[in-house]
Amino acid sequence: MGSHRSPYEDVALAVPVTVPYVRYSIRGAHWFFAQALAETVRRAGIDKDRVDGLCVSSFSLAPDTAVGLIQHLGLSPRWLDHIPMGGASGIVALRRAARAVQCGDAGIVACIAADTNHPDTFRQNTANFSQFARDAVYPYGAGGPNASFAMLTAHYLRTHAARAEDFGKICVAQRDNALRFPSASRRPRATTSAGRAGIGTTSPSASIPERISTRRSIGSRAAICPTTPPTRSRSST
Repeated sequence: MGSHRSPYEDVALAVPVTVPYVRYSIRGAHWFFAQALAETVRRAGIDKDRVDGLCVSSFSLAPDTAVGLIQHLGLSPRWLDHIPMGGASGIVALRRAARAVQCGDAGIVACIAADTNHPDTFRQNTANFSQFARDAVYPYGAGGPNASFAMLTAHYLRTHAARAEDFGKICVAQRDNALRFPSASRRPRATTSAGRAGIGTTSPSASIPERISTRRSIGSRAAICPTTPPTRSRSST
């Protein structure tokens, strides 16, 4: 029997912020975190000291963690979390922050994801992304996730009799949705014909062409949501 999930009552999500992306930067991830936090509290119209919860996601914050980051940001939160879940971190952070507010562990939680990329950072990250990547993928000359994604995609195509164009439509839809975002860094529209040739790539020494691959950019995003529940202090996720 599945457990009942409590609703997210008396919690509000507000003040989304994006620090514009750049491809490379000499600045560390801490700088992008600070920019996102500063803009978030400015738009929220509150003092930084009102933020008593922080949820962080980053691949390039190391060797620091969320604990070291709060010293850079000058925060002293009652609730702190560090989520190593990549692109899923936004949803995970909001859900955890909402529960923290509901439980009274924090009143205003800033959820921030930020990364930076120096000229050699991407190669270093892909070489040491995980033990599987380091020991089972990178030694074959296939740095990064694209070769693994290509093999998984090819397996799906064979198993479910799908076509390359089916996956191409997903890529095109994602790009079209992104174009509606003012800070989108990749403006050209995508087409299924542009990426059709690379969908079935399965050689460990090759990867899906860059034009249809997922590329991490530098920048940061934050969300903070003050509200006034009936029996709690101002809340946020």
